[in-house]
Amino acid sequence: MKRKITYEMFWILVALLGVGALLVPLAAENPSGRDIGNRGTFKTLTGTLAEKDGEWYLRASEGEYGLHLGNYEVIYPRGIDLKAGTQAEVHGFVLQKDVAPIWIKNQNRTYKFRDADGTPLWSGNGQGRNRNLSGTGSRRNG
Repeated sequence: MKRKITYEMFWILVALLGVGALLVPLAAENPSGRDIGNRGTFKTLTGTLAEKDGEWYLRASEGEYGLHLGNYEVIYPRGIDLKAGTQAEVHGFVLQKDVAPIWIKNQNRTYKFRDADGTPLWSGNGQGRNRNLSGTGSRRNG
């Protein structure tokens, strides 16, 4: 009986490790803005903005970077007016080909997304100031 439990536990462990090994590369392919902020390095990039399926990218001389803008609607409830095909300067945390911007300059406007330490401006410093009355986070209070 003891061997059967050990044998079953062995195969459960093998299955869990196999699933984990499959999920780690998937997470690495699509990091969150928080991951990029924690593991990325400061860099300023310049290039041309591009938009695909609602996602923004910067085409720089080093390649194309995905821009992780986060929940910017909280700090820009009317939206941001980035223009695809125009030049932009992006300063933020860079991890491989992903950027968590601190700010983006485009067409004489600067949009700020994070503090210099990487804290998202929409976070309310953990005090919940980014929630509206329904708690959905779509309007900043105070």
